[in-house]
Amino acid sequence: MRIGYVEHPHHQKTNSTNFFINELIDRGFALTRIKRDDFRLREAKTYDFLILFQADECISIASESGVKTLVIPMLDEALYRESLQFRYSEKLMYLSFSKVLHDFLTLNGCNSTYIQYWPKTVPVRTVSDRRPTIFFWERAPEHVREYDVLNWFRNYDCNFLFRKHRDPNHLNGIAQNYSIADRVTHLPSSWLKHRDYLEILSNIDVFVAPRRWEGIGLSMLEALVRGIPVVGLNSPTTNEYVITRMNGVLVNEKYKPLSVYDFREMSKKTIEMSAQGSKDYENNIHLFLNNFFNSKSDFYRRYASIPKSLTLRQYLFLMQEG
Repeated sequence: MRIGYVEHPHHQKTNSTNFFINELIDRGFALTRIKRDDFRLREAKTYDFLILFQADECISIASESGVKTLVIPMLDEALYRESLQFRYSEKLMYLSFSKVLHDFLTLNGCNSTYIQYWPKTVPVRTVSDRRPTIFFWERAPEHVREYDVLNWFRNYDCNFLFRKHRDPNHLNGIAQNYSIADRVTHLPSSWLKHRDYLEILSNIDVFVAPRRWEGIGLSMLEALVRGIPVVGLNSPTTNEYVITRMNGVLVNEKYKPLSVYDFREMSKKTIEMSAQGSKDYENNIHLFLNNFFNSKSDFYRRYASIPKSLTLRQYLFLMQEG
């Protein structure tokens, strides 16, 4: 059986979806990876199955091909897509790694299944008694800035390890105002190799989620499965993994310093929650893929109960207000 695996070009560069690709390879499928901009109807019809991973623009082509298709959208990129763009078809099934995205798709009449992804757990690390280190790799300054992190932890006796996004001169001035300049270390601004990133994780105590909206939040999950509590904004998908005082802290008021929490104590619970999440994911994804590939019947139509022009971002704000 042949699978056409259509993906975001960035995924081919970073191999960030290998966790899912390996699930397919382990089942013995012949897999052809296709950049979403190169996907065409004629090619689509040559496959037994299609999988669109963060390739929502290709839904119409997959639907027209008549090939059984699994669509895996990502919340962060889908924020401004209207419900109309996520089509219903008897040959389309959706897999959501975000509960909010799953609810949106279901209300739109799509056949969506929600599964929370967790990486495999790693050996338990020893929590040291040294001054804790806060790690932040700034990805989107309009979401979370280095300044925000310094402000959140201004009441803590801790060290800061930053991978800078911009010229740090302004940040250094802020650090001096907080009298913590000697506790801030900057990493080079070049892209970190994965093995170097994992080495950093082995020496930190708190991970700060870098974005307001996450598709899954793979870097955050790699911290959690190592027993590292996460601090981040109270938005999906961070708030679908993190529970305040359990395995981290969700920030509601961005400009207010955090209360003082015992992150060392949280580390124990973080390991327990991650281990259970990893076990549940392995069971759930196994059952889901077996159903997708082996089901003979077409997918049934759900009743759509939201406007076709509603975007996912609008839906999120409606849920927050309601």
